[in-house]
Formats: sequence, structure tokens, C-alpha cells
Amino acid sequence: MPLMFIKLHIDRRWLAGLSLVACGPMQPSGANGAGESATSGGSAEISTTASGEPTAGPTSSSTTIDATSEPGDTSSEPGDTSSAPPGECVDESECHALGYCFCIDGTCVHCHRPPPRPECYFDEECPDGYVCDSGYCEYDEQPLEVPPCPDEPVELSQWELSQAPSSLGLADLDGDGDLDLFAALPTGAIELAFNDGVGGFAPGGSVDLGAPAPAMQIAAGDFDGDADADLVVDRPGEGALLLLFGQDGTFMPGPTLPSSAAARRLHAIDLEGDGDPDIVVVTELAQVVTHISDGLGGFGPEQTFLVELAGDQVTVQDADDDGFVDILAQRDQDFALYRGGPPAITWEISELRDIDSLTLSQAFAPRLRAGGRELMMVRPEDIGGRVLLWPDTPDGWSTDPLEFSTAERLIGGTLADVDASGFDDVVLATGDPRISVLLADNNDLFACQRGLDVLATTAPDRLAVGDLDADGRDDIVAGSPDSAIVSLLRSP
Repeated sequence: MPLMFIKLHIDRRWLAGLSLVACGPMQPSGANGAGESATSGGSAEISTTASGEPTAGPTSSSTTIDATSEPGDTSSEPGDTSSAPPGECVDESECHALGYCFCIDGTCVHCHRPPPRPECYFDEECPDGYVCDSGYCEYDEQPLEVPPCPDEPVELSQWELSQAPSSLGLADLDGDGDLDLFAALPTGAIELAFNDGVGGFAPGGSVDLGAPAPAMQIAAGDFDGDADADLVVDRPGEGALLLLFGQDGTFMPGPTLPSSAAARRLHAIDLEGDGDPDIVVVTELAQVVTHISDGLGGFGPEQTFLVELAGDQVTVQDADDDGFVDILAQRDQDFALYRGGPPAITWEISELRDIDSLTLSQAFAPRLRAGGRELMMVRPEDIGGRVLLWPDTPDGWSTDPLEFSTAERLIGGTLADVDASGFDDVVLATGDPRISVLLADNNDLFACQRGLDVLATTAPDRLAVGDLDADGRDDIVAGSPDSAIVSLLRSP
């Protein structure tokens, strides 16, 4: 049977003052789950507030696997909850044990259905989260608003590359335990910058790879098991990935890996759980291509997976903490989680959610509170941004999302822990000279949104996070598609 989508609404304003826990009908057995630089570089420091105010040999054989099949029809129409569900209550905890979410007027009710409508004349006669409409208390379906964070000092400094990068990242390139910066430039060179030990950078030279390559992509990982960071580079149009093996901050060319399509995004991530980073290519043809590492500098044959991906923002992450990497991406007007798993590397659709939008978006599986991971998608709106969040529950991810609005536009980004809370914050590019950070709150999912001014326009594929100054908090490195300036954001 085809997969059914059930579009339901929840009372979001009423939720604003509560701990956001979602229950009710669920998907079956769901679960939950980032250097560069400059020979001509230099740095400057500016003090700001959170509001931005100043103060071995590869083979050429390949296999193709179709991962576009949809999960079996496990959807069913939710039960009729127009009558009172079983359970009197004083607070939500009594309802959670029964599989319901909220306690309204002493009765447990489902997440997505209101209690019977009382008659009214004024909004004040209705429960919180309801408005008086045509004589009855009806849901007020506006999304929850993520409040702005209080102003806190943020240290903004800059590093300048010789050109605007096409890709950048952070890794310990010289083996001293600090995160260094690497950047792919349209000239066809890779610029390096070494961490100065206090959260800034010093010139690290460059690696010239030949002719210009405007859309060159790059990722870092220890591919040969010597504890030094290596690099993998895609130069579009050359039909191969280039390996650069690192030793104390210098890099020597290694073998090339045949590659059937240009990279839209390049990842070095352990797919098999053996501790060795493998190579994942999200291609311009919206496919996923893998090269499995042998841990000694060699790679197995290329494998191509036929998945349906829309847009540029594809997240490669272990979304359910099962030790296997998953893929989260938009497909037309829905969002899909392709679950990775044994015995061989493969991906199959596990979660499919209607998002009713063609706006290009990115999805994540952040850990926002104690327990499992939530399922989350962001997208820009005409003004501000929108977050759809499917909370984790004992029965899997909730069927219907909570919706949040944000003052900042949300294009895409990555997960980090910028406040050392132990939970995932979401660091997002906005397309403007701003970074948006959604701070996690162990009780209410999102504590607040922090908008941070930076020195140039921002883009998801030029955003990296990591602890640059060893203070236990992730710092933000934001490159730009329009400028050679790289912005560094740290909490002092």
C-alpha cells in the first residue's frame, strides 16, 4: 500500500510554557543520532555581544544499489479522540505513562487533538493556547516562537584567505592536538592555517593541486592509520578523488580514486564502525557514492546508491545511535531518513514525513535533552525561519511535528555544543552576514535563538565548528562564498 500522510495540528502556543514532550500515535520503531587558510592571511579581533553590537590502490569496479524504495505501509488513521480518553490527571507525567501528552482540565489528551470545544465569547474564557472563534474555543495554530537569547559577550575575529573558499573544514593537521583550518580555493590550491593555541590562526602555507577548480570540495580524516590527518579532494570534471597524506602539517599526493560524478558535498566518516574513516560523496546527480577504507590508505571499489535527494543540504549522520551512518534529506515535498545498516553498507528509507514545502531545507537528528535524539528540519521563510521538530518518545519519533518560528533565516549548517551543556546546539548559516544558533534546553528543547553578526555572507558548506581554544565549548568558523574573510566566533 502507498504510504499515507496524516496532516494534523497541535496546540503550539499553549505548549510554550510547558516542557515539550510528544506522545500519541507514532511511526513504528523509530529512533534517533564538521580546516583551512592563508599564506596571505592575517587576523583582527573585535569584541561583540550576542546581538552583534560591537563591544593503497583503488579499483575501478563499481556497484549500484537502489535505495529509493519506500517503507511498508505502517500508517493508520489515529483513533477517535473526540470522547474523553482514559485517564484523569493532575500533571503531564500521569498522561505520559498512558501514551498521551497533555493534561487539560483534568483529562489526558492526545498530542494532536484538542479536547471538546467549550462555548465562549472572549479569548480569555478559553484555556491557554486556544482562541474564541465563532463562539467556540479553537486551537490557535500559530507556531511556537523561539525567543531571542540574552546578550552575552562573543569574541569575533577574522582570518583572511587569498580567495573566497569553495569548501573549508577543521582538523588537527600538524599533530599538536589543536584544530587547524584548511580551505579549498578556486585557484586549485588548498590553503592551510595552523592553530596558535589560543583560538586564532597562523599561516600554514598552501598545497598547489594544479589548474583552477572553482567548485573544489575537501574533507579530512586519518585514512592510513598513522594518527595524522589526511585530506581527500574532489576537483569536478576530473573523474577522480585525490588523496593527500599528511605528516606534521605537510601533505604528499597519494593515489586517486575513480569517481563517477562530481561532488556536491564530501564527507570523511566511519560507515562500518571499525574506527577508520570512509569517504562519502553526495554527488551533483543527487546520488550517494561511497569508498570504503582499509585503514591503511587503500579503498575498496566505488559503490553508488540511488537515493532521491532534493537541494544542496544533505546531512550524513548516525541519527539513531545504532553505530551506522544515516542520510537525512529533502525529497520534493517530503523529508526522508535513509537508514544505514548491516550487514553491508546500504541505505533504505525508514522515515518519510510530509513537509508540504518545496523550500530547500536541511534536516538533523540533534540530542536536545536527556534521552534519544529528536528529528528536526529547518527552512528559510520570507521573513525569519521555520523549524519542524518530531520529538523522541518511548515509541519512536512523534507522528506530527512541533513547529517553531525564528527571527533569523535558517538555510543549513551543523550540530555543535557552543555552551558546553552536553546537548546539541544547531549552528546555521543564514545567507546574510549572520550566524543563527539554536541553543538546546534539556527541558524545553530550544532555550533561545542567538543571532551573531559576522564579517561576510554565510553558507552551510563554508561553516565549521570545533573547540579552537580548548575551553570545552565549540567555536564557530564561518567562511563566505563572496569573500576571502573567514569569521571566527568564540565565547571569551
